[in-house]
Amino acid sequence: MEDITNVLNILSICFAILFYYLFFKMLTSIKDRTSKITIFLPFLIIALIWLTSSLIIGVVTPTRWSLELKQIFCMFSDLILYSAAIFITYSLIKKIKFQSLKLPESLDYTDVKSYITKNIIDKLNWGGDKKGKNYIIDALLIGFFHQGKGELEHTKVIYPELKEKYGGNANRNIGYALDIAWENTNEEILKEVYPSAVKSKRPSPGEFLKYLIDDLKENLPRIL
Repeated sequence: MEDITNVLNILSICFAILFYYLFFKMLTSIKDRTSKITIFLPFLIIALIWLTSSLIIGVVTPTRWSLELKQIFCMFSDLILYSAAIFITYSLIKKIKFQSLKLPESLDYTDVKSYITKNIIDKLNWGGDKKGKNYIIDALLIGFFHQGKGELEHTKVIYPELKEKYGGNANRNIGYALDIAWENTNEEILKEVYPSAVKSKRPSPGEFLKYLIDDLKENLPRIL
């Protein structure tokens, strides 16, 4: 019985450390006041863990149980709740980066995404490559809402976030999507999206993203 208690105690500590690590990572991902509301959810889960631990020993567990058995049951419950807290916190980390980005004044994330989809993505023929389209949509959104100083470096800002969300090599996947679009879209339409487009040679992913992000930042606030 003592061995089981020790094992559960160690697991509880490990789960707690993992939760607080993810929670700290989530805090560093927050970019605006609206996003900070999300930190209350993990806090509520932790409060629930403490409350449940107290109630289990004093109220929930049968009176005929020994103290050691109550402690084991309590620690097992802690593990379940910490698992839920870890899952929710990790999910929030991923959502914060793509749905709670810092918005320029008067611009809405959904409106910007809709504009990008309608006026850029839907004009090109992607040959059914939905994953490539999603890569480029998210890349443009990340770049547009990026608030860092100086020139945006897609390899340091955009690609790491795309890799975290989708996995794989972002540059290669975007390049593959552009290959399909350049092959299946006529040059006139290509020039509507990318004015310097040449049918025989598609731009690199970095060139394509940089032009569109710069154009969106310059013109979109006046359009929406």
